[in-house]
Amino acid sequence: MLAVPLRAPLDQGTLLHWPFLLSASFIAVVSGFFIPGALRLLKRYFTLSVWWHPSARADYLYYLVNGAFFPIIFAPLLGVSSLVANGIAETITFHHAESEVHWAVITAFSIAVFVAYDFGRYIGHWVQHKNAFLWEFHKVHHSAEVLTPLTSFRLHPVDLLLMSVTPGIFTGLVGGVAILVTGGAVTPWQFLGMHAGIAGYHLISNLRHTHVWISFGPRISRFLISPAQHQIHHSASEEHFHKNIGWAFAVWDRWFGTLYVPRGREDIVYGLGDGTDADYHGVVKMYFLPVVRAFMSFMAKNN
Repeated sequence: MLAVPLRAPLDQGTLLHWPFLLSASFIAVVSGFFIPGALRLLKRYFTLSVWWHPSARADYLYYLVNGAFFPIIFAPLLGVSSLVANGIAETITFHHAESEVHWAVITAFSIAVFVAYDFGRYIGHWVQHKNAFLWEFHKVHHSAEVLTPLTSFRLHPVDLLLMSVTPGIFTGLVGGVAILVTGGAVTPWQFLGMHAGIAGYHLISNLRHTHVWISFGPRISRFLISPAQHQIHHSASEEHFHKNIGWAFAVWDRWFGTLYVPRGREDIVYGLGDGTDADYHGVVKMYFLPVVRAFMSFMAKNN
Protein backbone atom coordinates (compact mmCIF):
# COMPACT_ATOMS: atom_id res chain seq x y z
CA MET A 1 0.00 0.00 0.00
CA LEU A 2 2.92 2.37 0.67
CA ALA A 3 3.81 2.08 -3.00
CA VAL A 4 0.83 4.32 -3.82
CA PRO A 5 2.22 7.53 -2.26
CA LEU A 6 5.85 6.64 -3.00
CA ARG A 7 5.29 6.37 -6.74
CA ALA A 8 3.57 9.79 -6.97
CA PRO A 9 6.46 11.46 -8.89
CA LEU A 10 5.95 8.90 -11.66
CA ASP A 11 2.15 9.03 -11.69
CA GLN A 12 0.41 11.31 -14.14
CA GLY A 13 -2.41 13.29 -12.64
CA THR A 14 -0.79 13.95 -9.25
CA LEU A 15 0.52 17.23 -7.86
CA LEU A 16 3.85 15.51 -7.12
CA HIS A 17 4.30 14.29 -10.71
CA TRP A 18 7.94 15.01 -11.61
CA PRO A 19 7.23 17.75 -14.22
CA PHE A 20 5.38 19.78 -11.59
CA LEU A 21 8.17 19.34 -9.04
CA LEU A 22 10.76 20.23 -11.67
CA SER A 23 8.91 23.35 -12.83
CA ALA A 24 8.45 24.59 -9.25
CA SER A 25 12.15 24.02 -8.51
CA PHE A 26 13.15 25.85 -11.69
CA ILE A 27 10.93 28.84 -10.88
CA ALA A 28 12.27 28.94 -7.32
CA VAL A 29 15.90 28.93 -8.51
CA VAL A 30 15.26 31.57 -11.16
CA SER A 31 13.52 33.77 -8.61
CA GLY A 32 16.64 33.58 -6.47
CA PHE A 33 18.63 35.35 -9.17
CA PHE A 34 16.10 37.92 -10.34
CA ILE A 35 14.11 38.90 -7.24
CA PRO A 36 16.00 41.05 -4.68
CA GLY A 37 16.64 39.12 -1.47
CA ALA A 38 15.14 35.88 -2.82
CA LEU A 39 18.43 33.99 -2.98
CA ARG A 40 19.10 34.68 0.70
CA LEU A 41 15.60 33.44 1.57
CA LEU A 42 16.07 30.32 -0.57
CA LYS A 43 19.25 29.46 1.29
CA ARG A 44 17.42 29.93 4.59
CA TYR A 45 14.53 27.76 3.35
CA PHE A 46 16.58 24.75 2.24
CA THR A 47 17.86 23.94 5.73
CA LEU A 48 17.17 21.21 8.27
CA SER A 49 15.41 23.75 10.48
CA VAL A 50 12.61 23.76 7.89
CA TRP A 51 12.73 20.35 6.23
CA TRP A 52 13.36 18.42 9.47
CA HIS A 53 11.09 20.54 11.64
CA PRO A 54 8.63 18.45 13.74
CA SER A 55 5.84 19.90 11.61
CA ALA A 56 7.53 18.79 8.37
CA ARG A 57 8.29 15.32 9.76
CA ALA A 58 4.62 14.98 10.69
CA ASP A 59 3.73 15.91 7.09
CA TYR A 60 5.97 13.19 5.67
CA LEU A 61 4.53 10.41 7.84
CA TYR A 62 0.96 11.61 7.43
CA TYR A 63 1.41 11.71 3.66
CA LEU A 64 2.50 8.07 3.62
CA VAL A 65 -0.32 6.86 5.86
CA ASN A 66 -3.08 8.95 4.31
CA GLY A 67 -1.85 8.27 0.78
CA ALA A 68 -1.92 4.53 1.36
CA PHE A 69 -5.32 4.17 3.02
CA PHE A 70 -7.50 7.05 1.83
CA PRO A 71 -7.90 5.91 -1.81
CA ILE A 72 -8.86 2.40 -0.71
CA ILE A 73 -11.42 3.49 1.87
CA PHE A 74 -13.00 6.49 0.15
CA ALA A 75 -12.43 5.93 -3.58
CA PRO A 76 -16.10 4.93 -4.23
CA LEU A 77 -17.21 8.33 -2.91
CA LEU A 78 -14.97 10.43 -5.16
CA GLY A 79 -16.65 9.91 -8.53
CA VAL A 80 -19.08 12.72 -7.86
CA SER A 81 -18.42 14.59 -11.09
CA SER A 82 -19.31 11.68 -13.35
CA LEU A 83 -22.35 10.82 -11.22
CA VAL A 84 -23.71 14.36 -11.51
CA ALA A 85 -22.98 14.58 -15.23
CA ASN A 86 -24.58 11.26 -16.04
CA GLY A 87 -27.50 12.03 -13.76
CA ILE A 88 -28.26 15.22 -15.69
CA ALA A 89 -28.00 13.39 -19.00
CA GLU A 90 -30.36 10.64 -17.85
CA THR A 91 -32.87 13.04 -16.33
CA ILE A 92 -33.19 15.10 -19.51
CA THR A 93 -33.62 12.85 -22.49
CA PHE A 94 -32.63 15.34 -25.23
CA HIS A 95 -29.37 14.40 -26.93
CA HIS A 96 -27.76 16.04 -29.92
CA ALA A 97 -24.89 13.75 -30.84
CA GLU A 98 -22.08 14.99 -33.03
CA SER A 99 -19.49 12.75 -34.61
CA GLU A 100 -16.87 15.49 -34.45
CA VAL A 101 -16.60 18.49 -32.16
CA HIS A 102 -15.03 21.76 -33.28
CA TRP A 103 -11.87 22.79 -31.44
CA ALA A 104 -13.58 25.99 -30.28
CA VAL A 105 -16.25 23.92 -28.51
CA ILE A 106 -13.58 21.78 -26.83
CA THR A 107 -11.71 24.93 -25.76
CA ALA A 108 -14.85 26.52 -24.34
CA PHE A 109 -15.74 23.31 -22.51
CA SER A 110 -12.19 23.02 -21.13
CA ILE A 111 -12.34 26.59 -19.79
CA ALA A 112 -15.81 26.03 -18.32
CA VAL A 113 -14.66 22.86 -16.53
CA PHE A 114 -11.62 24.65 -15.08
CA VAL A 115 -13.70 27.61 -13.86
CA ALA A 116 -16.29 25.25 -12.37
CA TYR A 117 -13.56 23.21 -10.69
CA ASP A 118 -11.95 26.30 -9.24
CA PHE A 119 -15.27 27.70 -7.98
CA GLY A 120 -16.10 24.33 -6.41
CA ARG A 121 -12.75 24.33 -4.62
CA TYR A 122 -13.40 27.83 -3.35
CA ILE A 123 -16.85 26.92 -1.99
CA GLY A 124 -15.54 23.80 -0.27
CA HIS A 125 -12.60 25.69 1.21
CA TRP A 126 -14.80 28.64 2.25
CA VAL A 127 -17.13 26.31 4.16
CA GLN A 128 -14.14 24.76 5.95
CA HIS A 129 -13.11 28.20 7.20
CA LYS A 130 -16.55 29.59 8.03
CA ASN A 131 -18.19 26.57 9.67
CA ALA A 132 -16.95 26.06 13.24
CA PHE A 133 -17.50 22.28 13.12
CA LEU A 134 -15.59 21.79 9.85
CA TRP A 135 -12.90 24.27 10.88
CA GLU A 136 -11.80 21.83 13.58
CA PHE A 137 -10.87 19.35 10.83
CA HIS A 138 -9.27 22.00 8.63
CA LYS A 139 -7.04 23.05 11.52
CA VAL A 140 -4.90 20.01 10.72
CA HIS A 141 -3.80 21.72 7.51
CA HIS A 142 -3.29 25.13 9.10
CA SER A 143 -1.33 23.77 12.04
CA ALA A 144 1.73 23.39 9.79
CA GLU A 145 4.52 25.59 11.18
CA VAL A 146 6.67 25.20 8.07
CA LEU A 147 5.53 24.67 4.49
CA THR A 148 6.79 22.06 2.05
CA PRO A 149 5.03 20.57 -1.00
CA LEU A 150 3.86 17.67 1.18
CA THR A 151 1.91 20.15 3.32
CA SER A 152 -0.60 20.08 0.45
CA PHE A 153 -1.51 16.58 1.65
CA ARG A 154 -1.78 17.53 5.33
CA LEU A 155 -5.57 17.25 5.18
CA HIS A 156 -7.95 15.36 7.40
CA PRO A 157 -10.09 12.77 5.54
CA VAL A 158 -13.15 14.96 6.18
CA ASP A 159 -11.36 17.80 4.36
CA LEU A 160 -10.34 15.50 1.53
CA LEU A 161 -13.90 14.32 1.03
CA LEU A 162 -15.31 17.84 1.02
CA MET A 163 -12.66 19.09 -1.39
CA SER A 164 -13.45 16.18 -3.71
CA VAL A 165 -17.22 16.51 -3.57
CA THR A 166 -17.67 20.26 -4.09
CA PRO A 167 -15.54 20.60 -7.24
CA GLY A 168 -17.07 17.34 -8.45
CA ILE A 169 -20.57 18.75 -8.22
CA PHE A 170 -19.77 21.87 -10.23
CA THR A 171 -17.65 20.14 -12.87
CA GLY A 172 -20.37 17.48 -13.07
CA LEU A 173 -22.94 20.15 -13.86
CA VAL A 174 -20.78 21.45 -16.69
CA GLY A 175 -20.10 17.92 -17.90
CA GLY A 176 -23.81 17.10 -17.83
CA VAL A 177 -24.60 20.03 -20.07
CA ALA A 178 -21.82 18.95 -22.45
CA ILE A 179 -23.24 15.43 -22.62
CA LEU A 180 -26.67 16.82 -23.48
CA VAL A 181 -25.37 19.14 -26.18
CA THR A 182 -22.85 16.83 -27.83
CA GLY A 183 -24.05 13.39 -26.85
CA GLY A 184 -20.85 12.85 -24.88
CA ALA A 185 -18.61 13.58 -27.85
CA VAL A 186 -16.78 16.48 -26.16
CA THR A 187 -13.99 16.00 -23.64
CA PRO A 188 -11.71 18.67 -22.16
CA TRP A 189 -8.14 19.20 -23.31
CA GLN A 190 -5.64 17.01 -21.43
CA PHE A 191 -2.03 17.75 -20.52
CA LEU A 192 0.31 15.55 -18.46
CA GLY A 193 -2.52 13.17 -17.68
CA MET A 194 -5.04 15.68 -16.33
CA HIS A 195 -7.24 18.59 -17.34
CA ALA A 196 -5.03 21.07 -19.19
CA GLY A 197 -5.99 24.03 -16.97
CA ILE A 198 -5.29 22.15 -13.76
CA ALA A 199 -2.02 20.79 -15.12
CA GLY A 200 -0.99 24.28 -16.24
CA TYR A 201 -1.60 25.71 -12.78
CA HIS A 202 0.23 22.77 -11.18
CA LEU A 203 3.40 23.97 -12.89
CA ILE A 204 3.57 26.61 -10.16
CA SER A 205 1.17 25.38 -7.49
CA ASN A 206 3.77 23.36 -5.55
CA LEU A 207 5.26 26.73 -4.59
CA ARG A 208 2.07 27.55 -2.70
CA HIS A 209 3.27 25.36 0.16
CA THR A 210 6.84 26.63 0.38
CA HIS A 211 8.52 29.73 1.78
CA VAL A 212 9.49 30.85 -1.74
CA TRP A 213 7.82 34.23 -2.20
CA ILE A 214 6.43 34.40 -5.75
CA SER A 215 3.99 37.29 -6.11
CA PHE A 216 2.03 38.28 -9.22
CA GLY A 217 1.98 41.92 -8.16
CA PRO A 218 -0.95 43.97 -6.83
CA ARG A 219 -2.84 44.14 -10.13
CA ILE A 220 -2.70 40.53 -11.33
CA SER A 221 -3.22 39.31 -7.75
CA ARG A 222 -6.74 40.73 -7.92
CA PHE A 223 -7.50 38.08 -10.56
CA LEU A 224 -5.13 35.18 -9.89
CA ILE A 225 -3.96 33.70 -6.59
CA SER A 226 -0.16 33.71 -6.39
CA PRO A 227 1.95 31.35 -4.26
CA ALA A 228 2.68 34.34 -2.00
CA GLN A 229 -1.03 34.89 -1.42
CA HIS A 230 -1.52 31.29 -0.37
CA GLN A 231 1.43 31.56 2.00
CA ILE A 232 -0.38 34.52 3.55
CA HIS A 233 -3.42 32.25 3.82
CA HIS A 234 -1.31 30.06 6.15
CA SER A 235 -0.18 33.01 8.26
CA ALA A 236 -0.71 33.00 12.03
CA SER A 237 -1.32 36.76 11.93
CA GLU A 238 -4.88 37.79 12.70
CA GLU A 239 -5.05 40.19 9.74
CA HIS A 240 -4.46 37.21 7.42
CA PHE A 241 -7.00 34.84 8.99
CA HIS A 242 -9.37 33.26 6.46
CA LYS A 243 -7.99 35.30 3.56
CA ASN A 244 -7.08 34.16 0.02
CA ILE A 245 -9.26 31.06 0.15
CA GLY A 246 -9.21 30.64 -3.63
CA TRP A 247 -7.05 28.19 -5.54
CA ALA A 248 -6.36 29.69 -8.98
CA PHE A 249 -8.77 32.61 -9.45
CA ALA A 250 -8.90 35.53 -7.03
CA VAL A 251 -12.28 36.74 -8.26
CA TRP A 252 -14.17 34.48 -5.85
CA ASP A 253 -12.23 36.01 -2.94
CA ARG A 254 -13.09 39.48 -4.21
CA TRP A 255 -16.78 38.63 -4.45
CA PHE A 256 -16.91 37.03 -1.00
CA GLY A 257 -14.70 39.62 0.70
CA THR A 258 -11.82 37.26 1.52
CA LEU A 259 -9.12 38.68 -0.78
CA TYR A 260 -5.83 39.95 0.63
CA VAL A 261 -3.37 41.44 -1.86
CA PRO A 262 0.13 42.08 -0.46
CA ARG A 263 1.81 45.29 -1.56
CA GLY A 264 5.24 43.74 -1.10
CA ARG A 265 7.07 40.90 0.62
CA GLU A 266 5.72 40.11 4.09
CA ASP A 267 7.41 38.23 6.92
CA ILE A 268 5.13 35.34 7.79
CA VAL A 269 4.90 33.13 10.85
CA TYR A 270 2.95 30.02 9.91
CA GLY A 271 0.39 28.19 12.01
CA LEU A 272 -2.91 28.63 13.81
CA GLY A 273 -1.77 31.53 15.95
CA ASP A 274 -3.23 30.12 19.15
CA GLY A 275 -0.30 28.05 20.40
CA THR A 276 -1.90 24.69 19.54
CA ASP A 277 0.09 23.84 16.41
CA ALA A 278 2.18 21.15 18.11
CA ASP A 279 -1.01 19.38 19.20
CA TYR A 280 -1.37 18.17 15.60
CA HIS A 281 2.21 17.08 14.92
CA GLY A 282 1.47 13.37 14.97
CA VAL A 283 -0.49 11.04 12.71
CA VAL A 284 -2.84 9.73 15.40
CA LYS A 285 -3.50 13.27 16.65
CA MET A 286 -4.18 14.48 13.10
CA TYR A 287 -6.84 11.85 12.64
CA PHE A 288 -8.61 11.84 16.00
CA LEU A 289 -8.02 15.20 17.74
CA PRO A 290 -10.24 17.06 15.22
CA VAL A 291 -13.03 14.55 15.82
CA VAL A 292 -12.91 15.18 19.57
CA ARG A 293 -12.70 18.95 19.24
CA ALA A 294 -15.40 19.11 16.56
CA PHE A 295 -17.72 17.12 18.82
CA MET A 296 -16.93 19.40 21.76
CA SER A 297 -17.57 22.46 19.56
CA PHE A 298 -20.89 21.02 18.44
CA MET A 299 -21.97 20.19 22.00
CA ALA A 300 -20.95 23.65 23.28
CA LYS A 301 -22.95 25.33 20.52
CA ASN A 302 -26.07 23.27 21.18
CA ASN A 303 -26.12 23.49 24.98
